[in-house]
Amino acid sequence: MCTKRSRTEASAFRLETEKFIESMDGLRWLVHLDEDDMDAMLKDVAEALCARTGAQRRAQIAYALWDWKATAAVQADPDLCRRLAEPIASVSGEPVPIPAV
Repeated sequence: MCTKRSRTEASAFRLETEKFIESMDGLRWLVHLDEDDMDAMLKDVAEALCARTGAQRRAQIAYALWDWKATAAVQADPDLCRRLAEPIASVSGEPVPIPAV
């Protein structure tokens, strides 16, 4: 369940979110996620909370946070982000085609 926020609401929400994150030492990496990724990360965590119990729930949340922390690390490094967005050459040196979905 996601509701769209106006630009002003989104800015205020982002500012409050950043303040909250700064108060949480272990989660400071969250400031590097853009709004869409933050929403997706929260959805992943919410799904783990709803679908799992006990140790499975904790493990699923830990995996989700681990994965999103890696995404934040890429977004925090503009050079790495740019390099990962470039086409990958195959063994023959030709660009690998983007798969059709």
